[in-house]
Amino acid sequence: MPTRWGWTASSSSRSTSCATSASATSSCSRSPHPVSASAGAVPRAAVSRGWLVGLVVLALLAGLWVIGNRNQGDGGGPSSTPPPASTPSTTTSSGSKASASKKKTATKKKAKPKPKVARLQIVATGQVYVCLKAAGKRTPVPGIVLTGGARQGPYKSSRFRLQLGTSEARLIVNGKSRTVPPVANGIGYEITPRKVRRLPASQWPRCPTA
Repeated sequence: MPTRWGWTASSSSRSTSCATSASATSSCSRSPHPVSASAGAVPRAAVSRGWLVGLVVLALLAGLWVIGNRNQGDGGGPSSTPPPASTPSTTTSSGSKASASKKKTATKKKAKPKPKVARLQIVATGQVYVCLKAAGKRTPVPGIVLTGGARQGPYKSSRFRLQLGTSEARLIVNGKSRTVPPVANGIGYEITPRKVRRLPASQWPRCPTA
């Protein structure tokens, strides 16, 4: 224990000398022990404060980023869903349908009504036997022989049945000329407003003979 008491006595004498002498006081204030303790504490406090400030700034930036993404997801930002652009196409399609319907209506109005009667004229190009029956049991040509250049008609009826003894004739049906193909034993036709149909011999008209 002499050492401990020796250190205490030395410290007491040293304190007394520092109090009585100005030069000793200056040297006592420059003692290395307290200066080294305070110098070691200041850098640690500065470093810890810098880290804390940096962490706070990062936390604030992260919070702002999250808030901004939520606002954009809710539709408040520029990434909100744009309004549907189907209205112009719908308008265009409806307009095209309307124009198409108008065209169809105009076409129907311009279309000529279907003829209800057929028109027939017989022109002989040589000697030819002619028997012509019309609707209503009428007989416009009652089985006569025409010579070249002779004409019969024009006649009008909803339906004709015609028998020719030879091919020496030309038919004018609804304003259009039709030739008769060569035949050996005569030919028969059914004539309506829409068509001309060749008849079998069993359906030929029969005119009374003189």
